[in-house]
Amino acid sequence: MARVEERIRVVVKKYELINSIYEKMYETYENQRKALERDKIKRANELIGERGKLIEEIDRLNKDVEEIKGRIKAELGIEEFNFSSIEGKITAEHFNLLKEVTSKTKVLLERLIKVDEEVSGTYKQKFDAVREKLRNLKDNKKAIKAYKVNTNYARFMDKRK
Repeated sequence: MARVEERIRVVVKKYELINSIYEKMYETYENQRKALERDKIKRANELIGERGKLIEEIDRLNKDVEEIKGRIKAELGIEEFNFSSIEGKITAEHFNLLKEVTSKTKVLLERLIKVDEEVSGTYKQKFDAVREKLRNLKDNKKAIKAYKVNTNYARFMDKRK
């Protein structure tokens, strides 16, 4: 049982690390929103790259967590690692620690999803505005072309005068 509880503590620590990275990701979204408001598209795109690196780190940590959960499942003799299957098989303290950290993870993910939708909406608005400007520019170019005098036609000159 001590081995399982130690593994639970490691899982909790990994989730705490993941949560801290989710907080950093939220900061990148906020900075991206500010960059878009100031029309700093290049900076906003750089922040997407920064967020990609954070996601890679989260993926690595999640892989570690899944590996440890697999060991816990084997040691507890359970099919699935969820709260209903581990309740009563680990101490209430460890159960509550795990439940608390995963609840925080869920809240952070919901917050990230919301801000991602907002930033994506802002990108779409910026894109649509640029597309409209390009359309207007194209229409203006056509109008100018229509009124431009064509000088590439043959001219007849009366030599008698």
